Amino acid sequence: MMTYSEIITKSLDNIHTKLSSYNNDNTKDHYKCDYIELLALLNTDELYKDDFLKRFFYEYEDRHEHAEEEQSEISEQQDREVNDLFTILKYRQTLYGEYYPFIVNEESILLKPSLDDMQTLYIVLLSCANLTSFEKDLQYRLADEFEHITYCAMKHYLPNSFEVKKLGSGSHYSGNTRNKLKELGNDLNVPVDNDQIDGIALRANKEKGVDLIAWYKFIDGLPNTIIFLIQCACGKDTVHKQYEPAAYYTYFNFLKYQKEPIITLATPKSVVIKEMHIQQISEVAMKDILYFDRLRIMELILDFNCISSLGSFNLAKELIDKRISVLD
Repeated sequence: MMTYSEIITKSLDNIHTKLSSYNNDNTKDHYKCDYIELLALLNTDELYKDDFLKRFFYEYEDRHEHAEEEQSEISEQQDREVNDLFTILKYRQTLYGEYYPFIVNEESILLKPSLDDMQTLYIVLLSCANLTSFEKDLQYRLADEFEHITYCAMKHYLPNSFEVKKLGSGSHYSGNTRNKLKELGNDLNVPVDNDQIDGIALRANKEKGVDLIAWYKFIDGLPNTIIFLIQCACGKDTVHKQYEPAAYYTYFNFLKYQKEPIITLATPKSVVIKEMHIQQISEVAMKDILYFDRLRIMELILDFNCISSLGSFNLAKELIDKRISVLD
């Protein structure tokens, strides 16, 4: 089995090829802005708008093949789209403030010459939000470590009187899924549906749709309290991931005590765009969902010791150390 360091090396050998052109079929602007940031991270040189025109638009290379009027229309539209992306990047720069690891101006983007801990954390979350840029083994590691980052963030978001437990990577519960759910039900003092739980395969050991759970436990032990079912979503399909915690309603009778849990979504994506906050949130979080994106998670990391030992910080360092002068 490869070490984490070997997994990182293998992945970085291929990342330049994977990012040489924009082949993400998702047209959301925050994905494209991430792509721009990743290229700026990988390149020692300042990158300009034309560098991204060539990667976002196939037609850019073939403008000369179009009639002059059509060529001008295509050119204006493409320039406008890239300008809009740089407007979003500049807004990120303002929104994240000192946390932001890039220098963005009207025409270009460049990685800052040296990064502090929080700026490096931004690179880690940027990597987690773009898993397909890396090799499979590293994707799994990044997803697991994002769960731990979210765990640390939630520990600061909630008062010390709240219990916060891991159900996914590094679970606080042992055994197979059946045992984990029954043990959790006992901790919550929530009635469990043994028939539903015993229908889960004995060999299963995954969390079944919830990565973290948090609750306030009163002295009386009754689960008429605030309960958070937290799903960590690194992949593209955050909307579908939000429905997975609903499976817990079949395993636990939450409503017996007249209190539904709060379904919570944590994502390393940076989804907020200036003057489009409501629209952007609705694209990642369905009704009644509490969400935490890249900025909110960073805002909650008050104790860096909680995450400083994660291997993904070595990944961020390697990405920076192995930057190249020209990204072909």
